Amino acid sequence: MIPLSIPNISGNELKYVKDCLDTGWISSAGEYVNKFEEAIQSYTGAKYAIACINGTSGLQVSLILAGVTKNDIVIAPNLTFVATLNAISYISAQTVLIDNCEDSWQIDVDLLEKWLIGNTITSFIDNRPITTEKISGKKRYSKEALNKIPSVGSDFVKLAESLNFNEGDKSAAVKAYESAYSIREGLGILDTMTLSYIGFLSQDNGDFTKARGIYEKLISLNYKNITWSGLLIEDGKRYPFPDKKTLDSYITSDRASDPQRSESTQHEIYIQLLWVLRELKDPDSYDALLLTARSSFPNNDDLLKMQLQAFLDKEDFDGALSNLEEALISDPINALYLYNAGFIYHQKKKDKIKGREFYARAMAADENYLDAIYMLGLMHIDESNEVVEKINKLGRNEKTKYNSFTKEKNDALGSALEYFEKAYAINAKDKATLEALKEVYYKLQKYDDAKRIMTELSEI
Repeated sequence: MIPLSIPNISGNELKYVKDCLDTGWISSAGEYVNKFEEAIQSYTGAKYAIACINGTSGLQVSLILAGVTKNDIVIAPNLTFVATLNAISYISAQTVLIDNCEDSWQIDVDLLEKWLIGNTITSFIDNRPITTEKISGKKRYSKEALNKIPSVGSDFVKLAESLNFNEGDKSAAVKAYESAYSIREGLGILDTMTLSYIGFLSQDNGDFTKARGIYEKLISLNYKNITWSGLLIEDGKRYPFPDKKTLDSYITSDRASDPQRSESTQHEIYIQLLWVLRELKDPDSYDALLLTARSSFPNNDDLLKMQLQAFLDKEDFDGALSNLEEALISDPINALYLYNAGFIYHQKKKDKIKGREFYARAMAADENYLDAIYMLGLMHIDESNEVVEKINKLGRNEKTKYNSFTKEKNDALGSALEYFEKAYAINAKDKATLEALKEVYYKLQKYDDAKRIMTELSEI
């Protein structure tokens, strides 16, 4: 048990207590009460000082003077005694207990901050002081609050960034971003950029339902995902701004300089919502949104890949090819489109001629297109394997055909080697390329090269 108070009446204390008893002044008045009030008044420089009958009464009076009224929230440490909480109860306020630190026994300020972010900030965000004053007609906070609200919004954005990037606390970062968004919403500012951050972080946290609602709202608002930034005069660092209007106000008031506008990445909201719908296992909504997204952004590679994958998942190869042919009309030298067309013809429809044609066109569009180069090499390996099957069917006396087939096999392997060595020059760490190179080197009896590639594979 921790004792609340251990009396110490050594020295003159016993004399003073006896004097009070002898004079009969043991309650709310008397010589010593007056001297105590005068001493406190002198020490603090206060205009007045009034002694209370006990600490509970003192706390109660302090709360009243601080403006705490019925149903207000008062935070107290969990290491306390009943009188502390009684003072809060006597004025019909609500108590919230926050854990203490083990080293100092004082309230844990980190826990306090997180609780404030998640619970009480909304009362300020909703402009409660201002709303209350409009109803009551009593002006107490309006001017101060209106001046501070914009900076509070920026402070919450900075807090959210710190929580996310420095502490890795995405849940707390979401709450801080929500606070910034609500503050600006109360000022008539539609802060879609901060709203998008809430969506991204909610998705990262696995809260797909929440992320879905936010992305759908952004799409309904025709959010362009254009960011605005400027250099703050205060520290010379570049910061994002919620919109052009806010940035312009900072520029006009000489608080920021060098305004910059990013390009629109509106398609990203559609892409993220598609991923969320996949996680939520809502195929109907996914298919409908994908059609809308492809129609709105027909040249976006990521959306094309997602639609291609949707066709492939359903084994609708004709649909996939039709989609690619449509895309190639407007962009005939797009290496990605050409490669995917080649892949479908080659791997899915088993049309080697068209497959090779599209792979070659992809390579012509981009001479360093690794996937197309690799697949062309792979097709030559397949050709060599087919020739080997012919060789295996020959009789013992068919030497002429054997020699002809052997040359054909080696020519195919030589062509494959050219493509794989080109792929290797582009990316020497690509495992599929290294495996193919090893195979071709062995088949061409280039054993030193094969061993070298094996060593490189072991190091990956």
